[in-house]
Amino acid sequence: MSTLNRVAGIQPHSQVCISPESVYFNTMSHHVLMQIVQQAIIFNRQGQILILRRPEGVWQFAGGRLEEGERWDDGLRREVREETGITDLEIVSVLMVDNFEWQSQQLYSAYFLCRTPATIVQLSPEHIEYRWLNCDDDLQQISFWHHNLRALAERVFLESL
Repeated sequence: MSTLNRVAGIQPHSQVCISPESVYFNTMSHHVLMQIVQQAIIFNRQGQILILRRPEGVWQFAGGRLEEGERWDDGLRREVREETGITDLEIVSVLMVDNFEWQSQQLYSAYFLCRTPATIVQLSPEHIEYRWLNCDDDLQQISFWHHNLRALAERVFLESL
């Protein structure tokens, strides 16, 4: 069983199918009460996780807000493509759903485990650096945008062992 399959809990020869019809997110980007944010925890074939560094110096996963009328899977792929240049992306599973307040705005965030054969990243102007994390990296030394991101990376690596 591959590392990623163990992380996602997939048995050999089984298939994961996440269709737009199986997961529904309200895509009203201008909704007064809540905005929807999606983040991709991207695994490559070497078992590494991609993180991106913002100009402020903090690290995060690729992702962003859904646009009005956009399907969740199209929005996640668009954000990953815009921020990293990665076009070959498989969405494997939902890892976590959370809500939080940021800059006086309520955000609803969904975190997805994804995989790609890509290792080269073409950064957008939103980020200044990228890094592929290894399971033996000291994640406490990385300044993540939010502590939940570190916890997710730790969980994914732990479950991949």
